[in-house]
Amino acid sequence: MPLPAIRSGFGVALLQDQIGLLSNLEASLVYAYHVPISRVWSIHAGLAGGFLQSGLDGQAIRTPDGQYGNGGVDHQDSKLPNNGVTAWSPMLHLGGLATNDTWTFGASLRYAQGGQLNYSGTDAGTAGMNVQPHLALHGSWKGSVGDLEIMPSTVWLSDFSQWQATTLCSFTWRERFVVGGGYRGWKGGTQDALILTAGFHVSDRFLLVYAYESGVSALKQVHNGSFELMLQYRFPSGFNRGKLPGIIYNPRFL
Repeated sequence: MPLPAIRSGFGVALLQDQIGLLSNLEASLVYAYHVPISRVWSIHAGLAGGFLQSGLDGQAIRTPDGQYGNGGVDHQDSKLPNNGVTAWSPMLHLGGLATNDTWTFGASLRYAQGGQLNYSGTDAGTAGMNVQPHLALHGSWKGSVGDLEIMPSTVWLSDFSQWQATTLCSFTWRERFVVGGGYRGWKGGTQDALILTAGFHVSDRFLLVYAYESGVSALKQVHNGSFELMLQYRFPSGFNRGKLPGIIYNPRFL
């Protein structure tokens, strides 16, 4: 929700993610601040604070020496839970952008709090998950040729040990139809997937976008065919500037 009077914006973010037997839920409050630093450049900074809840379906795990049957589930492993377990942790994301009409540069740090998630529950044992901070660097350029808008971009991700890059280019025709594509990877073992996107502006405020992945690495056995569907709504920039005067129907008062 934009609040131009104080150059700020507030919001909430919810993310539910399922990866195999692991499920994650993120819930956070979001704040962003915007300030012009010259006639063409602006700086935007933001943070999101909340909690991360993780769950592991221990009953679905199978080990070579485990015992499974009418007697229940026993993995014969002190570090693996025999039942469903959960853990939670506070969560903090930080980020910033520098923008003008053509260029955008940004950096963000997800899970800045770091730490360890220790699962609690029946037979949880010593099962846990390390929360590793992740750095993201972003750069994009925007230009146009007639009714066609072109925006190439690149994103670099790192866990401070390894790097991964994604390069994309999107095309918007007549401010309504969007198509694009890209590639995740930059050399050697980092090459991972081809990405295709398509969408359209349902109205001035609603945007619908579909993205599809085709894997090119050994990981394609588990993520090939992954897709995302996004519906975006933009609030009017003058949300808190008061109501417009009533419509005048009598031409005598124009």
